[in-house]
Amino acid sequence: MLSNKSMMSYSLVLLAWVVMTVGAYTRLTDAGLGCPDWPGCYGQLIPTSATIDTELPTTTTSANLTKAWTEMFHRYLASCLGLLIILITLFQWYRRQNNIIYWLLSGLVGIQGLLGMWTVTWQLYPLVVLAHLLGGLSITSLLWYQTMPKTEQPQTKNHWPYYALTIGISLALLQIILGGWLSANYAALACTGFPTCNGFWWPPMDWQGLYISLPSMTTNYDGGILSAQARVGLHMLHRLGALFLATYCITLAIFLFKRPQKPATKRWLSLMLALLLLQIMLGILNVITLLPITIAVAHHAVATLFFLTLLRIQWQIKQHPPLGNST
Repeated sequence: MLSNKSMMSYSLVLLAWVVMTVGAYTRLTDAGLGCPDWPGCYGQLIPTSATIDTELPTTTTSANLTKAWTEMFHRYLASCLGLLIILITLFQWYRRQNNIIYWLLSGLVGIQGLLGMWTVTWQLYPLVVLAHLLGGLSITSLLWYQTMPKTEQPQTKNHWPYYALTIGISLALLQIILGGWLSANYAALACTGFPTCNGFWWPPMDWQGLYISLPSMTTNYDGGILSAQARVGLHMLHRLGALFLATYCITLAIFLFKRPQKPATKRWLSLMLALLLLQIMLGILNVITLLPITIAVAHHAVATLFFLTLLRIQWQIKQHPPLGNST
């Protein structure tokens, strides 16, 4: 049975994951600028059709109201998560049970709030959008770390599976960064067809999309500003990254399965492989079905779960190294 503390920790992780998933839905439905101001929406905390019609009388009010509520729902949900983290931090400080992780989380909540504001005021500037995504991932990962049981046993010496998993986690993080950068620059459909891209195995492309330009307060980045070939370059890089990451993780899992492991470690390894297979399938479906919202959001949600699973496997390996390991 889980203790009350464990239930709270898992609940916070679930809420953080939902916040990230709703954020992905907001971005993928082009509702990132559904509210053009911050922290309110058209000057109100509760957007209404009358308010939007006053501000934008020539637009489709119903469509803008839907986007406004999508954006505000994400803001309110993220605010609830941030407030809970800050309250827990203060409660632990009051009880003289200071936890450095929660103080770090509280700092990240403040930074994430600023990034959320800049996402709107800088009109979806890609670097801020990516930083906002990584901020959410950092908060979720730290909350996930809090769910891992803390043993009283002495720390074991690090060994090759631990370092191999560190590399895997780094590769997964890089792939998430590539996916976030691709999404922030609206390059998800730069390639149609699979396994080819626009009918080519190696399509015409350039790497302009890898360069980071300085933000312009007069530029609206909604819809992206990169050329078609720059978007193709980003898309192909993401595909190649997925291929490399999948090959690495499958190879590592095979090696780990061949060594005696704790049953819990084997279960986490099996879950990692299942999520990896699901993520590959979702990525392919995104391309061949032209990015339907349900599959696109699922692709984002599963990427987060896959990353968290890698973190848990590393913890398992550190606490319970495979038998016969050399230090």
